[in-house]
Amino acid sequence: HMMTFLALAVKAKWRISLYEDKAEAFLGKNSKSQMAVTKIRLNPSIQFSDGFTVSEQEIKEMHDRSHRYCFIANSLSEEVEFEINL
Repeated sequence: HMMTFLALAVKAKWRISLYEDKAEAFLGKNSKSQMAVTKIRLNPSIQFSDGFTVSEQEIKEMHDRSHRYCFIANSLSEEVEFEINL
């Protein structure tokens, strides 16, 4: 998610100085009753440089877009969610 987000941010000319994430993984039984990572929660926090700002809606849309294009999220069979830290 981070790599996709940063690539899209560069295209959008967003000036990002810091991207941090405290990812969480949840274990449980999958549909085959096997132990597996059943959910991943991302908690991204982004800081901009030089007084650059975007709206909360723009951040949400960029995260949504990043999630749709993320090759790891698209490779998983279980849920990936994120909570944006502004």
